[in-house]
Amino acid sequence: MELWHEREEAVVVTIRRDEFSGDTRAWQEAYFKILSWKNTWGMAYEVDMLAYNDHGPYVKIVAKREIKDQLVEWLESIGYDKVHTKDVVIGTCDVWGDEDIYKYYLD
Repeated sequence: MELWHEREEAVVVTIRRDEFSGDTRAWQEAYFKILSWKNTWGMAYEVDMLAYNDHGPYVKIVAKREIKDQLVEWLESIGYDKVHTKDVVIGTCDVWGDEDIYKYYLD
C-alpha cells in the first residue's frame, strides 16, 4: 500500500437559502445544476446541501481555488444572489493498493 498526500489551495463557497431571491423550488433546481457541474468537470472536492443549527439550509462547495472567480460568477448567473467565499488550504490523500479507498481531503 502506498500513501500519497498533497497540500492544495482551495476555496469554500457557501450559499444560504435565505439569501436567495427565488422560491425554494428555484433554489433546489439551482442546486441540481451545481451537482451536474460537479459530476461533469471534476473541479470540486465537495458539494453538499447542509443545514445550520437553526435548520436554515445552505449549499457548501469546496473547490480548486484557481476557479474561484469563474465559479462565483456562474453561481450568480444561475440565481444565487449572495455567494460567500473563504480561501483555505486543504490536504488531499490517496491510498494506492488493494484496499477500496478513495480520495479524501481535510480542511
